[in-house]
Amino acid sequence: MTRPTTEARPIIRHRAVGPEANEALVLATRYRLTPVRQRTPFGQYLRELVERRHFTWELTAAQMRASNSQERLGSLWYVLTPILLGSVYYLVFGVLLGAGKGVPSYLGFLTCGIFLWQYTLRSITNGSRAMSSNVALVRSMHFPRAILPISSSLRQALTVLPAIGVMLLLVLVTTGLHTASWRWLLVLPSIALQGIFNLGLALIFARMAANISDISVALPFVLRAWMYFSGVFYSISRFQNHPAAYALLRANPLHIYMTLVRDSVLYRGGLSPGIWVAAAGYAIAAATIGLLVFWQGEEQYGRAY
Repeated sequence: MTRPTTEARPIIRHRAVGPEANEALVLATRYRLTPVRQRTPFGQYLRELVERRHFTWELTAAQMRASNSQERLGSLWYVLTPILLGSVYYLVFGVLLGAGKGVPSYLGFLTCGIFLWQYTLRSITNGSRAMSSNVALVRSMHFPRAILPISSSLRQALTVLPAIGVMLLLVLVTTGLHTASWRWLLVLPSIALQGIFNLGLALIFARMAANISDISVALPFVLRAWMYFSGVFYSISRFQNHPAAYALLRANPLHIYMTLVRDSVLYRGGLSPGIWVAAAGYAIAAATIGLLVFWQGEEQYGRAY
């Protein structure tokens, strides 16, 4: 008599779900998100994004609470990191390498560059992880997945506001009270345009990360190279004798946003219409292209993770 054989069952491995993902699932149930289905037309997709705006806001708030609960200093790191980096860069580039020679108010110049660079860096990095950090939600519910990188970008925008306040305070300390002016108000629309630009890139890299798992490894190197070509800790005016290189550096969108803030805060400028048109153009183009690129991969996200 032969013993009955038992059929081997496949072992199913589940990814660990963090507190942010659990919070997202609770909110999805509350806002009556439906199961996964096919991609909707682009116009309807945009309308759904608007209709889900309350969910987007609640998700942003939930992620901020979860992040602060996991880190002892919480959002304070958004302020401390640029200050610590600025100190190191000032020592290396300003003191040892002399990159600040000929740059008025170099410490303030460097401070603005570091804070604005960190804003874009965090927006892109966290945006590229927006899908993978909410796997359970992406697989089980139907909703415009663009909500996830949008929520991530909104979170960065909210956390950068106190950091910008600290940046302005540091500029006052390093340059003197005489630099304070009504032109400082121009920082707000400049940061808003940079935030829209960051959102577009976050959407693009979120789509890329869903298709190419190694993008998270390559992304830090790409962003680091971009920083070196953006004039974060040196003035690109030193390349004026090289017209082609100078033109490319001036066209760098990150350099444009830094220039808007630096001119408004340090050099009593910021009113040139040309640079504002360029900043707005980059923001609108990045957001539009980012939404289109992300929307085209909407059907794949539930199967990509």
